Amino acid sequence: MEFVMKLFSQTLIMILVLVSFGVAQAQITLHFLDRFTSCEILPTDAQPTTWSDGNHVPGPYFIDLDIDLEDHHLRTVHDTAVILDESTLTVSGSFLGTVSTDDPASIIYLMASANLIVHFTPMEPSTVALEVTIPAGGEVYFFDMTEWNGDFDHQGPGLFTLDDTLVAGHEYLFQVFYSVQVNPGGPQQGEESVTLSLTVAPGAVAAEAASWGEVKALYR
Repeated sequence: MEFVMKLFSQTLIMILVLVSFGVAQAQITLHFLDRFTSCEILPTDAQPTTWSDGNHVPGPYFIDLDIDLEDHHLRTVHDTAVILDESTLTVSGSFLGTVSTDDPASIIYLMASANLIVHFTPMEPSTVALEVTIPAGGEVYFFDMTEWNGDFDHQGPGLFTLDDTLVAGHEYLFQVFYSVQVNPGGPQQGEESVTLSLTVAPGAVAAEAASWGEVKALYR
């Protein structure tokens, strides 16, 4: 009995040490991840129809929604990877969307879209390196949710880049969204694409790296 209790105590201590070690080693907390992809048609004589897919689990995610109707075609491809390896968070990938119609008078719109949201907290001072290329129908957000002090950006269309230092313990939100649409009064086909890359790692950027203010000034 004494041997069993001693073994139990040693096992419990080892578990606590391993748990403590794992917590100590986790330098980034991932609070929320959402990847959503959809195609939608709104006919003039019916309710909208939507085809969609979603994902909330870190790792690679690929979905190709390819919808062929009698006179309409919708396609959106979401190909991204969200990888968290204790001290580094990387997000990379692309979106691609195409829509077309041979009968524009029968629709109010066709739309293909994709959305990615990553909500995280670095547990020590970290760097962020961000590069996103978005179309006219695209938006990108990156801001400090803890202070909510205006560190929020909405860019489109074009290339958005950022190299900066993140505050330990602050919550940050990264979001990229795009949509491509066809309407009766416009072109009968459209195609848009997005490329994105985000890396968060321990450390600080060099003093000459771009600040939020410098990045915002470039896009005003």
